Amino acid sequence: MNALLQRLAEVDSDLDVQTKEWRRQVQEMSYDIEDCIDDFMHRIGHNGMADSAGLVNKVVQQLKSLRVRHQIASQIQDLKARVEDASKRRMRYKLDESAFQSRTTAAIDPRLLSLYAVPEGLVGVGKPRDDIVQLLMQGEGASARQLKVVSVVGPGGLGKTTLVNEVYRRLESQFQCRAFVSLSQQPDVKKILRNILCQVSQQEHDNMEIWDEEKIINAIRDFLQRKRYLIVIDDIWSNQAWRTVKCALYANALANLRYLYIQSYYGYSIDFLLDSWFPTPHLLQTFGMGMEYHFPRIPFWIASLDNLICLDINVDPVEQKALDVLGNLPSLLYLWLTSKATALKERLIISSSMFICLKEFHFTCWSSGVGLMFEAGAMIKLEKLGIYFDAGAGLYFGFQHLSSLKHLVAEIICSSVTVQEVQALEEAIRSVVDLLPNHPTLEV
Repeated sequence: MNALLQRLAEVDSDLDVQTKEWRRQVQEMSYDIEDCIDDFMHRIGHNGMADSAGLVNKVVQQLKSLRVRHQIASQIQDLKARVEDASKRRMRYKLDESAFQSRTTAAIDPRLLSLYAVPEGLVGVGKPRDDIVQLLMQGEGASARQLKVVSVVGPGGLGKTTLVNEVYRRLESQFQCRAFVSLSQQPDVKKILRNILCQVSQQEHDNMEIWDEEKIINAIRDFLQRKRYLIVIDDIWSNQAWRTVKCALYANALANLRYLYIQSYYGYSIDFLLDSWFPTPHLLQTFGMGMEYHFPRIPFWIASLDNLICLDINVDPVEQKALDVLGNLPSLLYLWLTSKATALKERLIISSSMFICLKEFHFTCWSSGVGLMFEAGAMIKLEKLGIYFDAGAGLYFGFQHLSSLKHLVAEIICSSVTVQEVQALEEAIRSVVDLLPNHPTLEV
């Protein structure tokens, strides 16, 4: 009864007259029950003096207690009848759990007007919006892809939600996934996390209502690992709520990795690096392989290494697609490419749009087919070239287009060819090198 009365007291302003009268009766009954218990303890309770009384006094006390017990038993019967009557009255007049539900009309969230404001009708938003956009998007290459947190702080009604919503509208097309959620003063963190997961993944998840916070956070982090995302957390009132939500925001763990060299004297496989390097080490400047292992193709993540300067990689077989990927790396200066064979019988082409910064190139391939072809304008900054030639593959490779070349190391593969073919290839190489403007040194 006390628990019931306490619950009714919490919603006192929302109770109707009928429920209040029922509550008054229950309260009166609870007082009468407490009085009955006190009376029983006072009149029948244990008395230490009775233990030391004689036989006659004990008999007299027992006779008196029988009368008192009968009176109290009658009181208990009356109280029981009153409780049952109150219970039936509750059922009769349908005084059910609705008594505990607030009848107050819910106030309209003022932030809804900010979320759906027409951009053309906003005044004075342009400058602060552009400032926040710059804070979020500043930086180049890898630095622009790091996790950034920008706080917008101010008193209520200042227009923070309107401003941030304009930033969200301006940037949402530049991110793979996004979410806009509000915390409020008494946030349901689990509901907010579910909302973030549904928005970034654009789908509903089965039985998500029974997931705990840890499972939802892990699901969000797993989804965001491969994505560039924009999440707005509006109306933050407590540090604890923000810290909980922030756990779901995945940050690059290898953002500062700049040098990696993998060396092994055994035939270990590193196939796990073909597709599964998440997050990508965008600041990596040097990657090398000192081992017998060869990638079956260029790993996907290498194409996003905008800061890569030096690359020593084993790929077997080498295809035109591999050269296209490596040729588009904007900062690459030094390249060592090693293979056992090329994949096609056609020549591998290096065009003028590839390797625009490369200064040193070493291509080792024991079965290069008809070899490489350097087109006009190719590798305009190349100064040193080391390359293997198959003596039976032909005599034209486009060396005359390497206008900045200063040093050439030519390895001639002589197996299954005649001496005349080897001599003819060597003479062709020398004649082309002599025509280059820098008169490069030649090692054969």
